[in-house]
Parts: sequence; structure tokens; C-alpha cells
Amino acid sequence: MDVRAQNGIASYSFSTKSDDLNVIFDAHIFTQDSEGNTVVDKISDPITFNVRSERISVQAKIKNIGASDFTSNSVISAENSNGILLNLQKIGKGNTILPSNFPYTLSVYDDIGNTLLRGPINVPSNEYFFTDQTLLNKSGVYRFVFKDNAGINGFTTMTVLPALPVKIEATPASNIFIAGEKTTVVVKILDKFGNLATGEMYKLSGSISGGAEFMDLDGKKLGSTTSKNVTE
Repeated sequence: MDVRAQNGIASYSFSTKSDDLNVIFDAHIFTQDSEGNTVVDKISDPITFNVRSERISVQAKIKNIGASDFTSNSVISAENSNGILLNLQKIGKGNTILPSNFPYTLSVYDDIGNTLLRGPINVPSNEYFFTDQTLLNKSGVYRFVFKDNAGINGFTTMTVLPALPVKIEATPASNIFIAGEKTTVVVKILDKFGNLATGEMYKLSGSISGGAEFMDLDGKKLGSTTSKNVTE
């Protein structure tokens, strides 16, 4: 399969319907000049992929503060969760339940940036109660990946929403600017943990003194007070 590289990077995708498969991949670059002479002829080291029918099923339940029972949910709110109960089960062909290979390891990733945030954490049983409040109070989408000592894995994603807003933070591009020119002030609506408020419509009002005026994107002057609806 030939793929054109851009800025020295090429991307390959593959899929298979096979349940158990060992795949060996290598890349070959071959270029010639205008006279047909070889300029580059290189082969990468091989990479092995293991396709298996086994997987770890991950079921998540949450327990909100003040609640008596756990509920199945993939969304929690900052400041409103005692933790996430993660139930694990090893599944094989035909959804048969297989014996677990303990211990598992848990790694928690930022699902957007694929950055490792926590772990690996040793998990000695089919149940793990995640209670790290520093993460549960930080808004974002997180991927909980479990892996056993045979390399079989499974994951689930959880979304943490911000708490109610408690403050407005205004940050100017500069405290000093030249007369007649425009400057920008970034205004953020934050909860107590520093999360940007999301999912709600807020009416934000601003005022400015000293003879300065607000302007819209087209440069039209709006006076010394303005308001807008913000969903952030």
C-alpha cells in the first residue's frame, strides 16, 4: 500500500474481522531522482500488532454526594461525586465470561489529548473504586483503560462537568496600550475549581471608565457599558 507522506509523516489504517491474529507491519521509503537514480531506500523496524477476541468489559457506576446508591452513568459534576465504581469482567468469543488474569493495571488518560494523567495503578480484583478528587473536580473527558498481565485491555470514558460558577476573571491583553488603538480583555466564568462554566447561557455585563468605549467586531462603538449572552 502506497501512502504519500506530508512533512515527513505518513498515516496508515487497517482493520480485520479476524478474532485472533498476529500482524507484522513495516514501512518502506523509496525515492528516485529525475534520472532514475535511487536517492533514499530505507525500511523501518517491524511493529507487531496482536488482534484478540478477548477483551475486558468495563462498567462504570457513580455515587453522588448525599446519594445512598450507585447509579450507572458516564457523566458526573465537579464537587458532586464520591467516586466512580468500575466493575470489570473478561469476555471472550461469543461473549463468554473468562477467568481474570490478576492483577489489572489502570491508566487514566485525557481522552482529547491522549495524555496519561494517572497510573498505572495496580488493581487486584474485578472491582475498583476511583476516588481521586483532584481529577473528579477537573472538568474534561477521561478514558479509564484496564489491562491484564496477558495484554488484554478494555476501557470506558467518563465526563466531568464543571460546578456552578462562582467568579468572573478578567484578564487584559496589556495594562498599557497606545491611545487610539484597541485592546482586548478576556473574561472567563469559572467555578470554584477553576473550570470554565459550560452548558449554560449566561448574560455577561461589562463597564469601562476613563473615557474608553467598547467596540464590536466591526469596529462600531458601543459606549461604556455592554452586555452579551455567553455560552462557555
